[in-house]
Amino acid sequence: MDRAFSNRIESLSKRIDRLENNNNYGGNLRQAVQAEWTALNIDNSNKTIRVFHAAKNNWTEAVEICKENFGSLLHIESEEENQRISDMLRNTTDIDDDHKSPLYWIGEEAMATLILPPERYSNFDTTEDTPTEQHRGCAAVTAGNEGKWLSRDCAERHDFICQT
Repeated sequence: MDRAFSNRIESLSKRIDRLENNNNYGGNLRQAVQAEWTALNIDNSNKTIRVFHAAKNNWTEAVEICKENFGSLLHIESEEENQRISDMLRNTTDIDDDHKSPLYWIGEEAMATLILPPERYSNFDTTEDTPTEQHRGCAAVTAGNEGKWLSRDCAERHDFICQT
């Protein structure tokens, strides 16, 4: 708990410093906060994302941090978008010695995805256990393995991706 609180204070302190030093946005807090976000440039979408590396938050904390940055956890809407995200993560993430790919929270609850219409895009790894009523999980995308989504305990701590 103390580590998470300390990380949170450090993150907010850096954010305040950045905002105070950036006068290019005429007092528009949203524009200043999102100035460093990356545009996905898919299908005329205005969606921008920010990957929070080394954040290591649980899913609920990640949701709140995205809101504080005028965004939400990433909802991946197409195979092309999933591929773009996967490529970005693979190019900016170190795979550990065990070849395990880091996970990044995205804005899906695994149980909810099972009851969505079939036309809703998802990329859950079918070799993993499927979430059940007894095991509700939150979705995380892998930096490797073709950007597969995995269901994980929402209390686990991972990096995350926000969108606008």
